[in-house]
Amino acid sequence: RDSVWKVTALAFAENYKWDSGVDHSEGSGTGINGAPVGERSCSIAIEGFSQLTEKFVAYELEEFWFSYVGESEDLPFFLLEGVNTWSHTDSGAGTTVSMEADMKLEGLMGLIMGSQMEGFVRTRLQEALEELKHYIETGKPHPRKVAAIEKYQQKLAEEPSGN
Repeated sequence: RDSVWKVTALAFAENYKWDSGVDHSEGSGTGINGAPVGERSCSIAIEGFSQLTEKFVAYELEEFWFSYVGESEDLPFFLLEGVNTWSHTDSGAGTTVSMEADMKLEGLMGLIMGSQMEGFVRTRLQEALEELKHYIETGKPHPRKVAAIEKYQQKLAEEPSGN
């Protein structure tokens, strides 16, 4: 459990190393309850998004779980809040990591788009868990992340200099 915790919690600001949905990330601020940082800023690799800030709202080192809230100008107007909670439990010879996303939606659009958004988030979290597992077990990024890195590097190469 400690080795997984090091990647997910202690290196919270370095999720770009293994998560295909994140091109780059960096941490800042003072962490709560022993967290290494207060938040991370992520450049998002998912179409329709650009920047996302994830701030710790709970961090329980002794119990191996943490929660953070995501904030971005790119989030749909009907999403009032999105909190993601990660928990780490021993399971035989390994560690089980689970994520639970809690979204607070409002209005008619929240009602209409809620199930579609839930499906997108569920798929994205499952992919992130697969990529994390691969990274932990092999020390290398998942093939999906390798493809995302290549795409990001190409994007950077195509940008005009000075931007």
